Amino acid sequence: MSPTLADFGHGYLLERGRPAIGSRPLLVILAEYTDDGTGEWPSIASLHPREYYDGLAFGTPTPPFSTSDPINPGSLTQYFRECSSGRFTPTRAQGGGLIGPFIMGPFPNPDPGLEVTAQQVITAAGRAFPDVFIGTDTDLNRDVTADELLILIIHNFTGYGPGNRANAPATVTKHAPLVPDEQVTVTVLVAGDGTETPFYQIAHELSHSLGTIDLYGSGNENQLPTLMSSYSFTSDNQVPVHLDAWHKIALGWCEPRIQQLRASAAPIIVGEISAQRPDGAVILWDPSRWTGEYFILERRTPTGVNQAYDSGVSGDGLLIWRFRAGEVPVVTHLGAPDGEPGGNGVWRPGQSFVLPWNDQTSTSIELTFAAAGNDIEVSFGARQPALIVPRPTRLIYASSNDGRGVIGDIDRGGNLHDLVVLEPGTFKPDWTHIVGIGADRILYYSATDGRGVIGSLPSVNKLDDLRAVPPGTFATDWTSIISLGNDRILYYSATDGRGVIGSIDAGNNLHDLAVILLRCRHPQRHASSHQRPHLALELRQGRGHGQQDQDDQAPDVRPRWLRPATKARHLAPCVTGSQNSRQSPLNPHERPFTGVLGRHPRSASGRGRCFISFFSLGGPPFPLALT
Repeated sequence: MSPTLADFGHGYLLERGRPAIGSRPLLVILAEYTDDGTGEWPSIASLHPREYYDGLAFGTPTPPFSTSDPINPGSLTQYFRECSSGRFTPTRAQGGGLIGPFIMGPFPNPDPGLEVTAQQVITAAGRAFPDVFIGTDTDLNRDVTADELLILIIHNFTGYGPGNRANAPATVTKHAPLVPDEQVTVTVLVAGDGTETPFYQIAHELSHSLGTIDLYGSGNENQLPTLMSSYSFTSDNQVPVHLDAWHKIALGWCEPRIQQLRASAAPIIVGEISAQRPDGAVILWDPSRWTGEYFILERRTPTGVNQAYDSGVSGDGLLIWRFRAGEVPVVTHLGAPDGEPGGNGVWRPGQSFVLPWNDQTSTSIELTFAAAGNDIEVSFGARQPALIVPRPTRLIYASSNDGRGVIGDIDRGGNLHDLVVLEPGTFKPDWTHIVGIGADRILYYSATDGRGVIGSLPSVNKLDDLRAVPPGTFATDWTSIISLGNDRILYYSATDGRGVIGSIDAGNNLHDLAVILLRCRHPQRHASSHQRPHLALELRQGRGHGQQDQDDQAPDVRPRWLRPATKARHLAPCVTGSQNSRQSPLNPHERPFTGVLGRHPRSASGRGRCFISFFSLGGPPFPLALT
């Protein structure tokens, strides 16, 4: 017996039991807060005319899309119609679908969260246009819910980090002479964006209202093979990318063929998913894994026939998605040419690849790709992979009492070993965090004075200093610093729930990518982890050499990865991405992990003075704080 499409989750993404099939009213609300003198709250009209947002939501533009000169933004209505192969289309809500701007006064400080600010905006809009909300109560139960209405709120904060939340219940009342009042309670999923939010992120956040999940938490963040990766928050451009095949299956927008994974299987043809070919994709499954782990083959191209909204996809070829139940994210792309998890390289004719399972064991099945007109032919064969002996995961134990430590490792059998004993005084006793950050590098951080050191632990197991990070460089209240892989770092403060997603480049220069403001998004820039004073020499005890000032380095212009995991919802990049920047969450997103409740993974917070840092050749390092 073979599994069915239902076993693979076809159509399981629902909102209040309703699939994203047919149509659903979309209401765009413009919310304008008072400029507080920082220049970060300009009027909406000063950045885009009102017609821009009407076109963005409901227009019928012809590619190429552009933000200005001419004003020709992509259309959310067209995007979801195309992406769903015509099965789902947002429509104008009553009142024309676009209302505002509503003058909201000063933005609350501290920020109460999108849940509350959305409630305030909906209440203000309901006072002016009650029929807009009352008319969407299709089941007449006096509750307007996420299956009845989509809401997108545009805020006039220039650094706004997009998110999606269920608003706190908002009451809308219609008063009319000689008849009883009509009243509804509005509790929906609200997509919150800013005036500089690009089309990609606006579509990303709105799709969460249909049930989509973020996919930027693995490897290279699945950048650009799917809308659910991360992207710039403030690039204000019009780069569109389709949802991935897994989401289209889960939303009920396509019906892929199901093929058992066998070396003797006949070649298959993989074509673009479309209304004409809803079975263009192929699921590969194995009886030993059933539906707990499987692969999806998807044909994608930026120049697809009648597909204007996938022009930003990362290439022309085949995508290989691997689903693994219980993983975060649950599905990831295996990028060419080596199957990098979360990679965005597409597979092209002439290439071949031995499919690996999530546990790094091999399927022993090799796929070979060939052109078949505009499609891709996939052939199967048996191949034993070369034996790969991974380097054991290494650990650092450090004591805050006397500065002694141990370098150890853990083998594949889960056994701990001591490799090198480090004498007292090796480490400064006030290092609050010691974190492995990839490429055998280590970040030492002190909350006492905000200084740090970037060091290394090469294969000879000898600690080295690479760069001094002087006092005052870091905020002093970071309670957790976590490596996210791919040279990305998450700084988190339990004091006020804010954070920073940063990076470290090959020259050991630290960069801020995005500020995460969970409870206080008021536009004060004190949340940045790196204040970039002139470097002074401040090394680990008695060791190391000074390096050139980080400010002399070229800035890192990569935008954030993941929404907010998860994609705190508001991340304002410290270094804004260029118009053509592509990012990888919480990202962050949107890498995320931005802590979007119910949609994105929440950032971990930890306290303690003794740490074990992992250095793994096979994946990103994850530090464990031991209290």
